[in-house]
Amino acid sequence: TKGTPKRKKKQVWFSTCSVQEYTSVIGDHPCCKEGIPISLGWEHSTEQVYKVYLYEIRQRTTQHNLYMMLDPTERRERLMQVSGYSQEELDQVEETIAHEKEENPFFWRI
Repeated sequence: TKGTPKRKKKQVWFSTCSVQEYTSVIGDHPCCKEGIPISLGWEHSTEQVYKVYLYEIRQRTTQHNLYMMLDPTERRERLMQVSGYSQEELDQVEETIAHEKEENPFFWRI
């Protein structure tokens, strides 16, 4: 209507974004049906600063939702190669998880 001031759309722009990559550690997520769950650790890499438009282009070309889902073998390999767990440590964790699933099946059915 006349006399009512038009509201201006509020807009925000960012020129840069900061990225830190965190370590992968053995997790406890109940939705992990097979193998060892992975969680983010507390340790992280040094901060990398990117121009937002370049970061978005990079993300569109390198990451897809399917890329983020790892099968049990890929999770095990990541834990050994990136996080430094041994084969024996991971075997022991898998045994512990199997035992926990038997002892508390409702927790692992989410």
